[in-house]
Amino acid sequence: MITNFAIKSAQLKNALVELSEKVLLANKTILLGLETKDYTQFDDAYASLENIDEMAQNLDNNVVVALALFHPEAHELRQLVSDLKITYEITRAASNTKAFLKNFPTQISYNLDCEAISQYVVPLQTSTLNTLEHAMRMIQMEERNEENELCEKANFERVKSEEIYTIIEENVFAKISTYSDRSKEYFEILGSVKKLKKVSDRAAHIATLMSYAEVGGSIH
Repeated sequence: MITNFAIKSAQLKNALVELSEKVLLANKTILLGLETKDYTQFDDAYASLENIDEMAQNLDNNVVVALALFHPEAHELRQLVSDLKITYEITRAASNTKAFLKNFPTQISYNLDCEAISQYVVPLQTSTLNTLEHAMRMIQMEERNEENELCEKANFERVKSEEIYTIIEENVFAKISTYSDRSKEYFEILGSVKKLKKVSDRAAHIATLMSYAEVGGSIH
């Protein structure tokens, strides 16, 4: 017999999937725009994040209702707490994505030498997208047998994105040392690129939260 909590849990999962798919679609579109250097694609990416904050608020409210109505036991409580935290991470990933979309095309239109940056932005976004896909698959999956493997893959891609970002950062600092009069513009570009790395960080944390929901332990 399906319990009322099980029904509510399935509804929350569907809402999380819907929320995460919006962020995933936006980042897929970003990668396409970066690969083709067609930044009009970014308008579609931004549009795919429409209403995400409202959706997240509704999801949080439903989690609170579940906490109040069902007096969940340990495993169920972990699941609901994870849902709240995952919702937060998804919304933060969406905010980071929006910030990149808003600023990056404008910033690279500066009269700057961006080759040292642009050659690594596509690999960075590829790794970020991989992190997201592993984390979102964990949200969607019915069977938990792949959970540990997916979590490890997500964290591996997060580390990779960190390494690629470090290379970009070093290249930007080298440019600044040469073109000190354009340091503000270079720092602005670096700030936008960092948003992609932050999306990867958020996605890896989602993967960790999904693992916590299933087996418990500590989360940070």
